[in-house]
Amino acid sequence: MHPTPSDTPTPQQQPLAARIASALRKRPLLSAGVGVAAVALLAWAALLLSITSSTRDVRSSVQDIIALAAGQQVDSILRPEEYTRLRQSLADLHRQVKSARSRLVLAKPAALVPGARRQLGRAESFLQLADPALLAAVNTMDGYMPVVQALANTTVPIDYEALHQAIAQGKPLFDEAHAALQEANALKSAMDREGLAPEEARALELLDTYAPALELAVLAGRDAPQAVAAAASIRDTVRQARTTLQDPSELLFNTGAAQAQFASLELRAGDLLDGLASMKASLSPGDAAIHQTLDIGIEAAALLQLLGGAMSGFTDLTSGLLAAGPLSAGGAAVLQSGLPGLMASLQDAQLAQDQLLDRLDQTPSSASPVSPAAFFSLIMGLEPSALQTSVVARAVQAITALEYLMGMDAPRTYILVGQNPDEIRATGGFLGVVAELHIDGGELTSLRYLDSVDVDPPDFATNPISPEPIFRYLWISRLLFRDANWNPHFPASATQLADLYAKGQGVQADGVIAATEDLILALVDALGSVQVPGLQEPVDADAAGRYIDGELPYACLSRHSSARDRRCFGEDLFQAVFDQLMLPLPEAERSAVMQVFLTGLGHKDMLVHIFDTNASELFWEREWNGAVKQVDHDYLLVVDSALPGHSRSLIQRRIQYQVRLGAGSDIQADLLLSYQHTGQTPDPNCQQNFALPFGCFWDYVRVYVPLLASDVRTPPIPAPLGSEWLVWGYEPADTLNIISSPRPGTERLAEIGGYVMVEPQSTVTVPIGYTLPARTLTDLGGGLYEYRLLVQRQPGIPDEPVDVLVQLPLGGTLVSSSPSPIAQQDGWLKFTVTLDRDQLVVVRYRVG
Repeated sequence: MHPTPSDTPTPQQQPLAARIASALRKRPLLSAGVGVAAVALLAWAALLLSITSSTRDVRSSVQDIIALAAGQQVDSILRPEEYTRLRQSLADLHRQVKSARSRLVLAKPAALVPGARRQLGRAESFLQLADPALLAAVNTMDGYMPVVQALANTTVPIDYEALHQAIAQGKPLFDEAHAALQEANALKSAMDREGLAPEEARALELLDTYAPALELAVLAGRDAPQAVAAAASIRDTVRQARTTLQDPSELLFNTGAAQAQFASLELRAGDLLDGLASMKASLSPGDAAIHQTLDIGIEAAALLQLLGGAMSGFTDLTSGLLAAGPLSAGGAAVLQSGLPGLMASLQDAQLAQDQLLDRLDQTPSSASPVSPAAFFSLIMGLEPSALQTSVVARAVQAITALEYLMGMDAPRTYILVGQNPDEIRATGGFLGVVAELHIDGGELTSLRYLDSVDVDPPDFATNPISPEPIFRYLWISRLLFRDANWNPHFPASATQLADLYAKGQGVQADGVIAATEDLILALVDALGSVQVPGLQEPVDADAAGRYIDGELPYACLSRHSSARDRRCFGEDLFQAVFDQLMLPLPEAERSAVMQVFLTGLGHKDMLVHIFDTNASELFWEREWNGAVKQVDHDYLLVVDSALPGHSRSLIQRRIQYQVRLGAGSDIQADLLLSYQHTGQTPDPNCQQNFALPFGCFWDYVRVYVPLLASDVRTPPIPAPLGSEWLVWGYEPADTLNIISSPRPGTERLAEIGGYVMVEPQSTVTVPIGYTLPARTLTDLGGGLYEYRLLVQRQPGIPDEPVDVLVQLPLGGTLVSSSPSPIAQQDGWLKFTVTLDRDQLVVVRYRVG
């Protein structure tokens, strides 16, 4: 059987060696020499095939390596393991190219093979170009290895001088890389790109894209090692500065370290600015892309220099303020002399930042690492979009709040309220001592004390109607100042407190600050001891706590605003602490005091709400204002309010919450609240009207859940027999109350409430169940779902465990969670979190 014409390969389709052999068979061998030549020609042809194949492999490897680098963020490539891997890949490829070039020399006579000259020329051109380009890349990566190693060690600051020397010592590497890069650029310019194969064209496009980045790196390492060291140091410092501004404690009580940090930023930014300007001056005018990138780098360095100077000024200001004594005449002088210049510096930095972002927005996007946006990210260590919420924005935010709080533009009035967490209320406790502060130009001009029960006008005619639970269980028809922290959303309660204070005292407040007795005692502990006016000896935190609890007697005098022993001591203690805080403090005490305030804000022992929108931004963002959070997922907040009673310290509360998840179906939720009274002395009366400090605990419980919760299931919560509501014969006896909360701050939540009483040596449980809609889950696609639960902490409540049990749907598998479950069994996950602050539980699972 003979092959058909279509089955017979054409000469062009035949392998090169076969075509040579066929040609030789058609000619007689004239001599033995011709036979030897034929054999050699076949060997050259085979070698040529190997070289062209190797060249294709080189092109493919070049594309793979560049694609590997292009597919990663700069920060990823700068990790030592990734950097080393990329460098090794380039070195291996360079050896492959050099080997192919050696074989190419041996294959020169193969140009006699018909059709081989063009293939040989392409291979030679490409390998000639790849050899110096790869050499430049490998040497440059070797030269920058000290930078990568320095950036990897985040436990210690970068040693600028040592890094500068290490880069400078790599100058021979950069010189060789520069010469090789010039050779590669010349070869690339001379290369004939007509008729290139697609893979050849693609390889050259990639080289065109990344060659400028390599050139920029070589120039920087060779001609401006101080700029490279400065850029690495700046990335490290910017990271530290962002951390510092995320946690302002460094600015407040470790001002020396913060000042050194920002001074370093200013100095190194100047080094970077000088180095980039020098590089720009040495470049030829034709390198437009690199010029544009350097311009962005120069603007970024100038911005960092401005910012470093401004933030150094900020740390100087805070250090001087704390050393002179906040709210004192000396502290006011520090603010008045330093704040205007500081704000002007920050405004200059803000303008420079806005102009830089505008330029970046107007610059065409590019995948090249030499693009302005990529170069900016390389220097700053963050994306341009992150600059809007970065150092400048946070610094301006902090100064704006400081200026307003200190009354630098106008006098300010603040109401400070002390909260007793043992008589727990929604925002931290029953309101006792009230202080009215007037601040003008950074100085405290007057301080006035009141008892919370004396704030309202005697007839209460202008006071609003009480919330129903206060009316039912305290028998008070009008909302009084002392009860005005009923709303768990502190901004709303603060507004109510300020309104009632204005009605009762004729004074308009600019903000309300609430502090629990725990915060005051922590301040006493930080100060060591304080001298209370009514006592001969200074008191420490332990003794002060005993006076507050009424264990030690304290005489009320005519100068006191209250007639109650405990509140008279609280008034004098507050004054003693306040007076000592206004004095210049030693650095160790200053650090401890600032830590107390910051811990108190995070723990919600201190809440601050300012009525000015701009000044309050910092407190909203830092979650220092006690706001009820608005979320689009599952939510839980349990609020206790003692009506009346002073035994919360004897109550151990336990919260257990479980949910049964689905895949696009409703969620079944069950909550179990448990209240155990640890008191050992029985209460013989257990009457609401005769509440004893360590007797029965009378508590109006509110549970806040998503507004979309439906089918709420809970047994009746009968009014306790000793409650005034039943004593006077009112109905209904069931205290269960379920509403869609209309109160400010809780509009997106449903409120489930009831009045419970817990006797000493007993436990009361309240079970609640409800259904949440499927949209409470987030469908991430592909059978992947995410469940989120935020459990908010009520201020004043002791740190307590919360058990969260999550049942995955049938066939569901856990993908990830935060935190990690402490137990897993039969599709159930158990989490136990400590409610020392708000806690978020996140579960990702897959179905199918």
